[in-house]
Amino acid sequence: ESLKGKQGPAFEVPGGIVNAMVDSVSGYHSHDGFPERNEKFIKGTEPREDTVHVKLKVCKTDGKLATPSDIAGGNYEEKEFFVFKEEDPTASNTAGSVNRWQEGILKWLSGQGDSHYHPPSDYCGTGNPVNVEFVNPQDQTSNMPNAFTVKFKADSSSDIVETSLEIDGTKIRSFDSQPFEHEVNLTDGIHVIKAKAKDSAGHESERAVTIGVNTSWEATPVPTVNPT
Repeated sequence: ESLKGKQGPAFEVPGGIVNAMVDSVSGYHSHDGFPERNEKFIKGTEPREDTVHVKLKVCKTDGKLATPSDIAGGNYEEKEFFVFKEEDPTASNTAGSVNRWQEGILKWLSGQGDSHYHPPSDYCGTGNPVNVEFVNPQDQTSNMPNAFTVKFKADSSSDIVETSLEIDGTKIRSFDSQPFEHEVNLTDGIHVIKAKAKDSAGHESERAVTIGVNTSWEATPVPTVNPT
């Protein structure tokens, strides 16, 4: 009765509190258009990238994980899955130690009929998983300057262990690690730049681009003079 008719003080949000949208299923950072909700966090403790409620790229042929090569070729689709992995703090680091937490999770998952709970773990076997892509220059680029930086990337379902760069059929250099970049100074004219890559499983792939330095990337046909 003593507070009747009295207005309560307005609640003020303490300093250092921020709003963030989180995934409605996992509570991690919102993503991929999945249902989300607004939550408050102490600044600096906002959720990280979602590792539970994920969208995976899988092959159209068999539903297994798409390799970089499949993704580059468009042989994939994105599907929604739930991934549950936990470390057992009571398990020792010795070989053969059992992760009881993950063991329990796997047992529970085995009884789930919803396909969302069964993400693929193997890569599809549709072909060579190694993919090589040029970042710079792009194929069929004309009027490049004489000096520029060649940049390319190489991906695979296994570790990339070897890459190399060729220009006009001559090997320029090899790379032990990223970044795969090299400064070049080319003469005027048409040039073919090729990048090769090999993964730890022995798969190899290559890609070539044709460019024009201070000229068109296409050779100008020489007119033929027919005698009269």
